[in-house]
Amino acid sequence: HEEIVALLTAKNEADIELEREAVKAAVPAAAPAAQATTARAMNITTASAPAPAPAAAATTVTLHKVHLQRSAGQSYGLRLASAPGSYTRVLEIVPDSAAAKSGGAVQANDLLVNVNGVDVREKT
Repeated sequence: HEEIVALLTAKNEADIELEREAVKAAVPAAAPAAQATTARAMNITTASAPAPAPAAAATTVTLHKVHLQRSAGQSYGLRLASAPGSYTRVLEIVPDSAAAKSGGAVQANDLLVNVNGVDVREKT
């Protein structure tokens, strides 16, 4: 984590590559046609349809490259978190910061992949 912060604070400009996961909502499967049963003696018709199987959600991963520029003495506005064995994640974007002014190019939960040409996936 300290290495990533050092890379970000070394300059007033940063080229960042982020990985973003997007989960697309599942489209439920169509219900099967109802099965009708007729009891001839009583002239009763009952219908039953088995419940449709739950649909699986699809997850896509995209890479985003972002160039951030900050004023001297200001931060980029990224609150970061990391855990041993996992990527460093953007926890929060500070309002009115360089990251907030990126127009959504940086979002909470994005994973840091590269900072200023340095692969940071293994730096926690």
